[in-house]
Amino acid sequence: MPTYSPDNPIFMIYVGDVQNLAKEKLGRELDEFELHTVQKGIEGGFCDWHEVVGYAINELEGLREEGLL
Repeated sequence: MPTYSPDNPIFMIYVGDVQNLAKEKLGRELDEFELHTVQKGIEGGFCDWHEVVGYAINELEGLREEGLL
């Protein structure tokens, strides 16, 4: 298991990963404007990251109660 410190990121999305998905979905890579638009969309989706992280923590508690962790 990796070591977690307060300064390490939990989640990252790389431009290469976005471009690979664009090639899969669109058959081409995204241009700079499209990448910027995708970035803003992702950031907008994570504006309430407390809710997303809280949900994940609640899922852990459920798994623990079921003896799966």
